Amino acid sequence: MLMRKGIVCAGVALVLLAVAFGALGSGGSPPARANELVVTKVADTNDGVCDADCSLREAISLVIGGDTISFDIQGDGLHVIQPLTNLPFIAADAVTIDGYTQPGASANTATAFQPTNADIRIVIDGSLNTDIGGFGLWIQQPGATIRGLSIVNADQEGIKTSTLIGGVSIIGNFIGILPDGETAAPNGVGVELRSSSPGNIIGGVAAADRNVISGNTGDGVWVDGFTAVVVAGNFVGTNAAGDAAVPNATGIHLDPGTGTTVGGNSTGTGNLVSGNTIDGISLTQPDAANINVKANRIGTTADGASPLGNGRHGVYLAQGAHDTTIGGEFNAAEQNIIAFNGDAAIGLASTAGANNYIDPNIIHSNGGLGADLGEDGVTLNDPLDSDRDGAGIGGPNNLMNFPDISSATYDGTTLVINGSLSSIPNKLRLMFVFSNSECDPSGYGEGERFIGGFAVNTGATGTGTWAPKSIVPNPPLSLPAYITMSASDPESSSEFSLCEEVVYTGPSFTPTASPVTVTPTATAPNPTPTPTATPPVTTTPTATPLNVRHGDVNCDSIVDEQDVLAILVRIVEVGTQPLGGGCPEIGTVYSGHMIGDLDCDGDIDALDALITLLGEVPVAMLPLPSGCPGVGDELPD
Repeated sequence: MLMRKGIVCAGVALVLLAVAFGALGSGGSPPARANELVVTKVADTNDGVCDADCSLREAISLVIGGDTISFDIQGDGLHVIQPLTNLPFIAADAVTIDGYTQPGASANTATAFQPTNADIRIVIDGSLNTDIGGFGLWIQQPGATIRGLSIVNADQEGIKTSTLIGGVSIIGNFIGILPDGETAAPNGVGVELRSSSPGNIIGGVAAADRNVISGNTGDGVWVDGFTAVVVAGNFVGTNAAGDAAVPNATGIHLDPGTGTTVGGNSTGTGNLVSGNTIDGISLTQPDAANINVKANRIGTTADGASPLGNGRHGVYLAQGAHDTTIGGEFNAAEQNIIAFNGDAAIGLASTAGANNYIDPNIIHSNGGLGADLGEDGVTLNDPLDSDRDGAGIGGPNNLMNFPDISSATYDGTTLVINGSLSSIPNKLRLMFVFSNSECDPSGYGEGERFIGGFAVNTGATGTGTWAPKSIVPNPPLSLPAYITMSASDPESSSEFSLCEEVVYTGPSFTPTASPVTVTPTATAPNPTPTPTATPPVTTTPTATPLNVRHGDVNCDSIVDEQDVLAILVRIVEVGTQPLGGGCPEIGTVYSGHMIGDLDCDGDIDALDALITLLGEVPVAMLPLPSGCPGVGDELPD
């Protein structure tokens, strides 16, 4: 069995992220360097010496591998360096340029998505540069670290790398925006990484690593020909506070490459990508593959709730982009918030590829659909999904059919859903269920809140009609509510289904008014009120949550041959498996894990039975996706 490529690449990217963060040390600060060149003036001179009177141009000209360029320019406030021509290339490896060494400067300490409080004192301003194709800084050797600078008004790139350069860290900068965190001073492109080797990082987990990349004429971040780049923890297209737009054209633009992560799966990795003129995040080449977009806020202010939409799509895929994971496959913290964008939350152009997995995200209030396969509005279902897998015209995600919901009822505790899915015969499909406070104007909903999921096998006829599926939303639904669903195969995902309004079937909460008769008492100056009897409160006992163990598919508290049998019966689809009282059905999603899917790959097959039989995962199958429990581990309620 093959693991999802997106998961494996996410693991690689996170390892690279961890290695790079380790190299930076605590709080994102670079380690001490053996050699230090100190910039002491803003004047753009070069006499070939960096002594007590040293310019940035002189310092860059003289660096050797491992050197740090620091700053000690006299005077309070900002110090603006205005090169008259392009600065020299950074032509030695492992060079650090650290603007936070300037007295009075300080890195951001605000935690994830809180207003940025960095105090940047060094500005590289390209407005006087007379060279055609002027840039801010050009890195030509691996291992560079650029931090604590405001880089503005470059004709082309604020920061760029040459080809095949890896190990670069761009952290804690304001790029395209002045140190006040409000005023745009556009570069042509904010940051460009070109044909890079692994290990390049823009931003990071630490608060001090946050870049504000905003106000640029072109893309905020453009990564072209990349390998395992990490873009994490940045504000892209907003002011430093994250509550107003300072737009780039497109926020983050990924061209050919593989294995990149935008966001992540731990606190501090998510980017704020909002307020940009075109798209928030775009992937637009055939070799843009195995990319993970997780835990970002796309189209909102930093609070994740107020509108600050990108002009077009939140996330856009085109020109063959494929095998992309957008959202939280095993972890709710990985879900993106994609809201208030001008067009679709996730738009797949007619030229986009397949296997783009749109995991549960928080999607609402966008101008277009929640997910749009083909950028042409609702793509209606076709019988047996005949346009898939080479059987027909194909298209983005092979134009996968969405589920048909026939009814949705709610008694105040349990949501019961009936419906079906028409698809290729004898295929296991994952169903994701969402609640919405209102239906999309198209009638085909978005996904404001993910509330659960289950699996359906389409059987020999190709129509998977599920028995009523019960989900207990936590917290409970607020009515009125509208249910939508999407399907996954599990590599590709569908658009959202037609909205279905939830029918409430529980007891009435409308109180019956009782007439109150007031009898005036003429002689009592201080009448004693008659106590009103308080009616007894009837409580409904709460069901004790199941203690479901990973691999214990018949819920008898052990993982044994009966569980193997139950999985095998499920695979061949003859009869039913023995289940304990209240045991979730094999294939349903419980606490984010599909019951019976022991290797967490989105499928239930003979390898899951083998894992159950062995009581552990074979070494040849490791590593498992992040968050996959071990055999016998208790799943959280």
